[in-house]
Amino acid sequence: MLNMRFYRRLILLFLLLLGVVAGCRQSSEQGTAVLTIELIAPLNPSLANDREMSLRVTDEAGQPVNDAILDIKGDMTHAGMVPVLANARNGVGGVYTTPFVWTMTGDWIVTARATLPDGRWDEAEFRLRVGQ
Repeated sequence: MLNMRFYRRLILLFLLLLGVVAGCRQSSEQGTAVLTIELIAPLNPSLANDREMSLRVTDEAGQPVNDAILDIKGDMTHAGMVPVLANARNGVGGVYTTPFVWTMTGDWIVTARATLPDGRWDEAEFRLRVGQ
């Protein structure tokens, strides 16, 4: 009986400490910006022809954003494939273009995160089918 009571108290103490640590932890994420990220090209990608990606970033007022950093990640929809990573800087008229090489035909999910100089960010997801 004493042994069981000790373990219950120990578990309760652990859970309380875990709650305190989680509550005191500061978030590493900045507040999100309100940006629109649009995929311009390729809309129907193929292994043979498409070797770069273009995205347009605009702010809440629809004005082009040229000073963001874009981090782009392409994942196949099935497990086991290495993602394709790219980044882009220095937009022109809100358009960012970067090399992007598809590694396989099939269904892909592309996630683009635009981070502003002040640390705020927004992201968008695009589902694409890569053909031959």
